Amino acid sequence: MRPNAVSSHTFPSHILAVSVLAAALLSASTARADDVIGGTVLPAPIGHLQPRAENFSPQSDANKAEQQRLHMFNARQNQQDKELDQKLNVCRC
Repeated sequence: MRPNAVSSHTFPSHILAVSVLAAALLSASTARADDVIGGTVLPAPIGHLQPRAENFSPQSDANKAEQQRLHMFNARQNQQDKELDQKLNVCRC
């Protein structure tokens, strides 16, 4: 065997060892920085609640009122757009 040649038996194990070590160091450093600052565990931010199916009710009165409000707003906007187009003589063909 040549003096500078790498044995085919040791090369894959070196790659595996280096990748495992790098992954372990990376995960350990990010876990410490994210979870604990100053020795205390930080609380979850306010307003970051995972939505749940029971919180969503598409046929509720509140949702119907919101949909009606949006419908009325869109109708007013469309009418104003048409009036402005007529004033500016814009053809949207």
